[in-house]
Amino acid sequence: MTADTTAVTGTYHFTATSGGVTSSPVVVTVSQAAPSSVAVTSITVTGAGNATSVQNGSTLQIRAAVSPSNATNPSVTWSVTPGTGTATISPTGLLTGTGNGTVTVTATANDGSNVFRTMTVTVTPTPTPTPPNNGGGGSPTLTPTPPTITGVVVDGTTGTKVSNITATVTTATDGTDTVTMSATQTVELKQPDGTVSPITDTSKVTITTSTGAAVPVAVDGTIQISSLAKGTNNNFSISYDLGNGQKIIMGTMNITVDNSGNVTLTTTLIDPYGIITDAATGKSISGVNVTLYYADTAQNKAAGKTPNTVVQLPSIDGFKPNNNADPQVSDTSGAYGFMVFPNSDYYIVATKDGYAKYTSPTISVGQDIVKWDFKMNAITVTYDGNGSTNGSVPTDSTTYAQGATVTVLGNTGNLVKTGYTFVGWNTAADGSGISYTAGSTFAVGSSNVILYAQWTANQTYTVTYNGNENTGGSVPSDINNYTSGAAITVLGNTGNLVKTGYTFAGWNTAADGSGTSYTAGNTFAMDSANVTLYAQWTANQTYTITYDGNGSTNGSVPTDSTTYAQGATVTVLGNTGNLVKTGYTFVGWNTAADGSGLSYTAGNTFAVGSVNVTLYAQWTANQTYTLTYTAGANGSIIGTTPQTVPSGASGTPVTAVPNTGYYFVYWSDGNTSATRTDSNVINNLDVTATFAPTIISSGGHGGGSTVPTVPTVPTVPTTPTTPITPPTTPITSVTRLAGANRVDTAIAIAKASYTGQLSNVILATADNFPDALSGSVLAHKLNAPILLVGSSADDQDKILSYLKDNLSTAGTVYVIGGSSAVGDDIVSQVTAEGFTNITRLSGADRYETALKIVDALDVKTGTPVVLVNGENYPDALSISSVAADMQYPIFLVNGDSLTDAVAQKITTINPTKVYIIGSQGVVSQAIQDQVTKLTSLDPSNIVRLGGADRFETSLAVAQYFNQTGQTTCIATGNNFPDALAGSAYAAKANAPIILTGSTLSDDAIAYLKTRKMTGVTIFGGEGVVSKDIEQQLSQILAK
Repeated sequence: MTADTTAVTGTYHFTATSGGVTSSPVVVTVSQAAPSSVAVTSITVTGAGNATSVQNGSTLQIRAAVSPSNATNPSVTWSVTPGTGTATISPTGLLTGTGNGTVTVTATANDGSNVFRTMTVTVTPTPTPTPPNNGGGGSPTLTPTPPTITGVVVDGTTGTKVSNITATVTTATDGTDTVTMSATQTVELKQPDGTVSPITDTSKVTITTSTGAAVPVAVDGTIQISSLAKGTNNNFSISYDLGNGQKIIMGTMNITVDNSGNVTLTTTLIDPYGIITDAATGKSISGVNVTLYYADTAQNKAAGKTPNTVVQLPSIDGFKPNNNADPQVSDTSGAYGFMVFPNSDYYIVATKDGYAKYTSPTISVGQDIVKWDFKMNAITVTYDGNGSTNGSVPTDSTTYAQGATVTVLGNTGNLVKTGYTFVGWNTAADGSGISYTAGSTFAVGSSNVILYAQWTANQTYTVTYNGNENTGGSVPSDINNYTSGAAITVLGNTGNLVKTGYTFAGWNTAADGSGTSYTAGNTFAMDSANVTLYAQWTANQTYTITYDGNGSTNGSVPTDSTTYAQGATVTVLGNTGNLVKTGYTFVGWNTAADGSGLSYTAGNTFAVGSVNVTLYAQWTANQTYTLTYTAGANGSIIGTTPQTVPSGASGTPVTAVPNTGYYFVYWSDGNTSATRTDSNVINNLDVTATFAPTIISSGGHGGGSTVPTVPTVPTVPTTPTTPITPPTTPITSVTRLAGANRVDTAIAIAKASYTGQLSNVILATADNFPDALSGSVLAHKLNAPILLVGSSADDQDKILSYLKDNLSTAGTVYVIGGSSAVGDDIVSQVTAEGFTNITRLSGADRYETALKIVDALDVKTGTPVVLVNGENYPDALSISSVAADMQYPIFLVNGDSLTDAVAQKITTINPTKVYIIGSQGVVSQAIQDQVTKLTSLDPSNIVRLGGADRFETSLAVAQYFNQTGQTTCIATGNNFPDALAGSAYAAKANAPIILTGSTLSDDAIAYLKTRKMTGVTIFGGEGVVSKDIEQQLSQILAK
């Protein structure tokens, strides 16, 4: 379709004529509704023919196109801004070049939206004209014949060339061209048969330029389009005048002149606007009544167009197939065509006998051609079997016009549906529509009709199977519905019905078997009632299961009251009556009293045979175990040994008692409690208690000797306040103080160092060394053992056990390090045991913790001090017994300077001597220099003791201080716990601690041979100080 650009307004008179009689006129006034305000959103600025340049002194028409196209105020204001050139512009956009160069042209919307658009135009120099050659005696110049050009007609739908038009071109003296052509060729119409012909009546055709100027049509039917400049593209609108100011835009014509002066001409072909085809066959349909209506839309109402009314279109001669009539009839090719008004909404209604009425959706037409093909469906009546199981549906091959009468067919194809009777037809499958019987009639509507067969269910009956007290399986299922008299075939026991103690024997119409009996495959005729068939059962031979106590002395045997058919599964019962037999344990059942049959335990299953079964209790004589406790040398055992204990029972308490001058170390199975009661005994036990001599406590330092004190037997006060020093029996052999792990070893050392109730105990972590390195001095001062706290619950229980056995509840527990070292959980457990005097000595790090320990020592002014590396343990352990014995505080240092807190503390003590343990690679020369400056001591009073490694350093310390105790302590230098725990022991014995690796070095052996010692104490088990080292030490003592 093409579009009318003008709204229909004014007053119209309508009359109707029928049979020569004309009605009175009806007056209708049509007015255009005021449109709503629409603002400009964008502007496109172009030069005529898309030109972007103009000659100096010439003009160029500049155009502005606003969006949207229905803007309320589409006008613009023009302005020009000079660049390298100059120009002027008129209110209509006509640009005149006044100076060579570039200028900027601006179009600004006048609706207040402030939308604008610019374009750059180049002003070019005016070419110098070449004077005509009219003189010199030559021949006069001849006027050339205007050239003829062939224009192109393009199919607007397919874009293909369909025919040519002819025009002539003349060139004016100013270089512009004029095109002359027949006005009839400006509008080409495509006929339904595919031919193309020009419009015959040009009296109503108007051609306008892009500025709106009209191109006149001459008397001879030609038009002349002038002033076509080179390098321009010129568009012309072609409209059809309807009168009353209404026009239909039929198409466009384009004339292009390139820079060389070549002219091309293109116009648009107007097609018919739709083809109507059969939806089933695809063939075109002629004779279709097609009516165009205004659609019910806001756009139409705003334009004053009445919705759902027939569109009054102008007649256009030559516009095939019906000269734009509304309504109209499609031609033999199925074509119809409407040339309509623009910016309007339409819909089409098409009718033809034998076809359903077609109504299109809304067709919106703007300014462009709209092609609208559509299909129509023939109206048919179809029959549907609607679940039929046999026969065929009737066939009605007639196609019906809307309103035609249909005579309903009968069941001509003998449709059947099992279990149902045919009763007619209905327009709905479920019978909810309109019902018809054969011969009924009805008028066809606008759509196809389907008639569904209707069925009435026949009276039917069912056959149901009943398990009749079955205990397993499922009944057969017969899902069929039977009419009276139908033949029934009896099913078998397809679901494997069973009844415990019975055998399936067929079916009967009565549950008690008094009716009619049937077996699988039997047949009978269905009566006029539902039938139930009951399973029939024959009782099987049954057997019993009996339980026998078989010599039980108490309890009762289980009872199984079930009777079992042959092959049935029996689940064996447990000892539910708690049968017992003195000296024996119940172990199950057996089919023979002497156990020679089949054995079963609770929950076992077996299949019943053809006889009753008796299951006899089976008994196993109870197991006993022997517990043997032996005292090693220098001790005895209190309690019964050996003991005979039943399996799983507990023995009676025994206690390992050391002789005077000795203490209990451990049992040979690793148990460190002197009193033990073994429980849940499941094996024989043979253990020996180990005892060790207590140590001598000697005075004197640095080379002298002392006379041992006379041993005394300790007495235990009822409320001790200070620990009792153990007897001073000298160690005369190699003694190993060790346990299963470092925790046990520390406890063993503590027991060897102190007896009786203690007033103080020190707890340090077993997992790392830093916090407790300075603790040996405090331990000796407080006469307290150092216990190592492990992370496992078992290790912590050992600590609690030692405290309960050895520490007065009024005593104090000193915790070295923060909660990350010795956790709050073990402290809480200690408190829970009644030890409420807890003192935690800890700082932000190991260095501050060492200072806290020094504070607790209450060091006197002038006391020598010891500096050791705080990042490793060997050097601190080497000096630990000396520092503890002499109460020299130990400071931890690192790097090249003392911390402010350490420096302040040393200044406060004002020591008379400073001992630095380790080489300069361990404690730097910078620290030694700082100490010298800090204390103002003579360098001779700052003593550095160190060796090539930790082992040589420990020898250097021992040789320098030459402690005179009659024993020497040996510990591994590869880990800290044993030497740390033993530092207080060594201090009490005035003995050095020699660190060793996997073997004794030659230097260590040479040193030990020079010592006047009667014994050696090894801290730790053979895993840390080997048996070979122990033997070497024994050999040294023997010499």
